[in-house]
Amino acid sequence: MADTVRERSTLIGILADNSTQNISEQDDRDVLVSIMGVYAQLYLTAGATAQSVDTSWATLDWVAGANGLEDAADADYTADRISIGSGAGGVWQLHFQATFTGTASTEFAFKLAVNGTRQDRASCKATLDASGNAASCSFTALVQLAAGDLVTVQVSANGASKSITPREMQLVAKRVA
Repeated sequence: MADTVRERSTLIGILADNSTQNISEQDDRDVLVSIMGVYAQLYLTAGATAQSVDTSWATLDWVAGANGLEDAADADYTADRISIGSGAGGVWQLHFQATFTGTASTEFAFKLAVNGTRQDRASCKATLDASGNAASCSFTALVQLAAGDLVTVQVSANGASKSITPREMQLVAKRVA
């Protein structure tokens, strides 16, 4: 039988009382895979593809990125998202970091989005200087996620017809409870 990632409430039920010695070897393995590794990562290195940005929010494009390590969640850079796997709901820690260039003197804002809904507690802003030198932005947040949720990062600018070129980016998701 395959080891199965389970929700926290199911794990608590399995381990609540073992006075009858009924916890199976499979239950033990399911507990271990559930607490030792539920994560996913998107990353981009040496990015050179510009993305048009304006004052409306758009999904950040990982076009030249890659999928990092993953277990019980699916990193998919071609779809610009991380999908939470079956049985992997719970509290997740999400960390985003980006170094980018783009239109000079432009403020770029980034927000985590779950199923398209932006999360205000998971956001950052950075302004490129008048020379357009690289800037960095990062956030870390705890977010309640359910199986099937889609996690993306959205970006907007403080004006129309702006351009952003992500150089280095990471989005890491790890279930913590």
